[in-house]
Amino acid sequence: MAYDSKHTEILAPEVWYNKTKDEYKKYWPHLNSFYSLDFNRFVPRVRNDYWVLDLWAGDWRMYEQLKKINPDGYVACDCAKELLKNHPWRVKKVVCDLEKSWPFDDQSFDLLSAFFLLEHIENIDHFFEEASRVLKDNWQLLIGHFLQRRLFTWAINGERFKIQQFPHTIEDLEEAAKMQWFRTWILPLRDVCDTKTITWHLLVCEK
Repeated sequence: MAYDSKHTEILAPEVWYNKTKDEYKKYWPHLNSFYSLDFNRFVPRVRNDYWVLDLWAGDWRMYEQLKKINPDGYVACDCAKELLKNHPWRVKKVVCDLEKSWPFDDQSFDLLSAFFLLEHIENIDHFFEEASRVLKDNWQLLIGHFLQRRLFTWAINGERFKIQQFPHTIEDLEEAAKMQWFRTWILPLRDVCDTKTITWHLLVCEK
């Protein structure tokens, strides 16, 4: 069990997201500048039998963007079972620990979506190894990365806690992607309230 300097408990992502399953959507507005992007600009033209794997999909924010691509198949994956239950769409839902082997066949997806996920993954080399394995050749992994300067403190039913995170920079992620032979592009994004400050990045990785 870990605590910060003020004795606030720091929870593993699975525990934290299950605890906040009914509260997390209250914090969506601080990400509105990111989700205002049209992600269709960053994916290849859709073909037949086009499958999307949405990693960290439990809060279903990205589904609104991904459904515009009109995929033939969509799989929602998350480590938090209770949060994933809240995903409102009739899609295949898979609970898995992304720090371990992913329960998907080789080259089974055309697009992987990983938004605000990598800061919760300790072994990013393993993440990109698995991403490369399940992604079809010449297709893409989209990563949304949030440069969070401090951890949010949550207070639910009298409990105060934070979520465990790892301080990967966007350059760390790009280097790990390149080690798996991904071609990469970084798009810096500015906050709608502070246009001088870069607070997000979109990392496009093409296999």
